[in-house]
This record gives sequence, structure tokens and C-alpha cells, in this order.
Amino acid sequence: MKKNKERSKYISYLKGKIDLNKEKLPEKVTRDFKRFKLDWIKQAMSEWAYKKGKHEYQVLERFPNEEVHCQLCNAPLTKTVVFVVNLENGRELHIGTDCVANVLSQNVITRNQYSGIAYERYERLEKKYPSILEFNNNIHPSKTAKYELSAVLLKKETQLFRKIKKVIDEYCKQGIYHESEFKEIKNEIVEYQDNVNAFVNRNGAERGLSFKLKNRMQQNHNPKLNEIKRIVHKSKGILTTEAAMLIEDSKYLDEYAEKVNINGLHNQLSLFQHRQGITFAMGLDIYKWKVCLEFPSMTVIKYFTAPDPAVTALGIKNIIRASYTIKPSGEEDETTLFLAGSELLKKKNLNIYRPSFKLFMNYVKKRESHFSSEDKTRISNDKYQQLISKTVFLKNNDQVATMTKEEIITTGIQYLRSIVLDNIPDISWPSLKNKSLVMQDIYTDLQI
Repeated sequence: MKKNKERSKYISYLKGKIDLNKEKLPEKVTRDFKRFKLDWIKQAMSEWAYKKGKHEYQVLERFPNEEVHCQLCNAPLTKTVVFVVNLENGRELHIGTDCVANVLSQNVITRNQYSGIAYERYERLEKKYPSILEFNNNIHPSKTAKYELSAVLLKKETQLFRKIKKVIDEYCKQGIYHESEFKEIKNEIVEYQDNVNAFVNRNGAERGLSFKLKNRMQQNHNPKLNEIKRIVHKSKGILTTEAAMLIEDSKYLDEYAEKVNINGLHNQLSLFQHRQGITFAMGLDIYKWKVCLEFPSMTVIKYFTAPDPAVTALGIKNIIRASYTIKPSGEEDETTLFLAGSELLKKKNLNIYRPSFKLFMNYVKKRESHFSSEDKTRISNDKYQQLISKTVFLKNNDQVATMTKEEIITTGIQYLRSIVLDNIPDISWPSLKNKSLVMQDIYTDLQI
């Protein structure tokens, strides 16, 4: 907000520590606070950075004979004090470590929120589709259900969550609205919750620890038997993931892997091994990619059948379709998946590149033009390359998106999965922003 009388008026409201839900303020003021507060927060936070040089001290070192409080939240500081400075006016604050994120990290406050007209649209959705918004805000049946849900239900829940997030973002950020989509999602949520209730009733407390779990414990003579019983007892007789993961049928899974290899592999499958835990590693030829992926053992056994496994192309396809968790088997496979993910991103005109050191230093020079020479940022090319090494930058014309290596590997998995299943890959595409904002993010990371 520009410096004017209106801004001074709004600041006076803030100094009075107003509660928007209780105070009777002019309607326009209340509305503006709700609509633009995130924009104001982002603007304000972009102006703050760590004080140059040493910025973190022990309280007794900097304030040996004083009782000192955080100048942001007024909490007493007993161990560490951090100094931050406003890049616009030079104002300095000393704060506690708990408040550092509140001053320097926009994501802590603004994650998954909307501002301006996007906020107004979100408000409309809250009134019209409260059940959808509740689901989107992580009030999921799997979070509140009394019993652990099946993999099928959990997968459906994840699909619903992605679908909801997509239509909400499209409407709030772009104004794209299809009432039929929201009604369809609303009905899907009702149907899903009915399925959850039915599942809980079938697998409830009257069954206690499932018969299948009891049998597996008896057959394996698991040395962790008492620990398993303790976990189940603590969770009031419910079979939890923590307890189930302690039961590894290693001997059976080793024998199953041996049978698969004896019976012969399909030409699409070049390797089959039982890995530590409850997964099978499968070497696959997909399109032009040779990659070894790990799949849940129960899913593999279901589609390769048991006790006499038969490896088929249809079985492989069904395993890939049904597996909720797929992961690379080793570093070489991670590299292959990274290349596959990069290829898919390239088809969306998102090409990997690295912002040059020269470009970054030009940004720093412009930003710190009013700094004294001793306060200006000094950084070597090596340190800069190290700073950006964990981020993958994707360029589309004059705009840039960022992803992590792990996100691109996941994109690669979804890409190969879509090739096998002949469908559209389920990908969360990264958002694009101006190069200057990317430079600002790197600059902020450097200060932290």
C-alpha cells in the first residue's frame, strides 16, 4: 500500500490491536483487511532481512545486565537473540528465534491462502460448498476415522483431495467455474464418507486385532511379538500401520521371489527381487527407459497370483495401476526418473536452466544500491552455486518455476505410469513467476 492518509488510517487500526470478528469497524475497512492482508504481509516481509555480519547472539553476551524481550511478540528472551533490519528504512529489531520465521518467511503465514478477488471467490465457495472446503482444509476421514482405512479408500481420498484443490485454485485464481464439477465432487465426498463408515463398521472393535494379523504372528514366530501386542493394546485393539510394519514375512517373500524367477520373467520385466521390508523390486522397460522400481509386496502377489506366480504384461500393468506407493530402487534409478520427469516438463515448455551468478549479482547490486559498502552482500560464485544446488529452475520464455529434485523424480514416476496405463499423467504442475521474484527468493535464502 502506498504512503498516504489511507495507509496511516489502517496502521492506526492495527496499532489498536483490532479483532476483525469483534470490533465494529467501517465495512470497507473490514473488507480491505480480509481481502488484502496477505498482499500487505508479503510486501512487509520482503523488506526485512538478517542484520549484516553477525546477527545472532547469546542474550547474556549482548544484554549482560538487562531483562530483554522479543520486540515482535514481547516474550522474554533467555537464550538467543536475533537482529533483523528493515531494508527500506534501516529500522532494527531484536527478536527471538521462534519469531524469525514470522518476519522472514512468507510461506509460514501465506501458505494455501488467497488475497484480493481470489479471497472473495473463496468466501463464496465457503458459503456454497462448506463440505468441499472442509475436505480441502485437511478434515479428511482418514484423519478422523477410528480405524485404519484400506489402501483403496486412502487412494480415493488422495484423488479427491487433488481434484478439489484443482477446481478451487482454478476458480479462485483464474475465475474458471463449472458448477457441475463442484456438484460432482460434493456427491463423491458423500459417497466416499459412506464407504468409510461401512468399512469401519465391518472392521470395528468387535473384531479387535484382525484374524489375519493373529495368524501371521503365529506362523512367523515374530521375535517382536510382544512389541506388536503392546502397540495394538495401546491403540485399543486397532491394527495400526506401526504394528503391521513390524510383521515382515521375509522368508515367504524370499521364496515367492525365487518362484517368480524360476517360472520365468515377462519380456517387459528384466529383474524381480525381494527387497528389505515388504516390497519387491522390478526391473522394467517402459518406452525408452530402463528403470528398477519398488512396489508393495501384497499388490504384486495379488496380480502375479499365489502360490504359483505367473508374470504377464497385464499383471505388470495392474500392479502399476494399483500401487499407491512406487519408489526408485537405487540412485541410478533416481537419475533415470529425473530424466523422464525432465522430458515431460520439457513437453510443457518448462526447460531446466540455472540462473547465472552474474544475473544474481546484478539483482543484489540494484537492491542494495542505498546500502553502505560494509553492509552490502558479498558472495562467491562457489557459494552461490551451493546455495541454488538443491533447487531445480525451469524456464518458460521470461518466466521461471522451481521444483526440488524429489518432485521431478515423482513427476518421472507419474510420466512412466501414464505411458504404461495410456492415460494423462497425474501431475501438479509448478507455478510460474517473474525472474525478479526468483532472484528475491534466492536473496532471502542467502540472508537466512
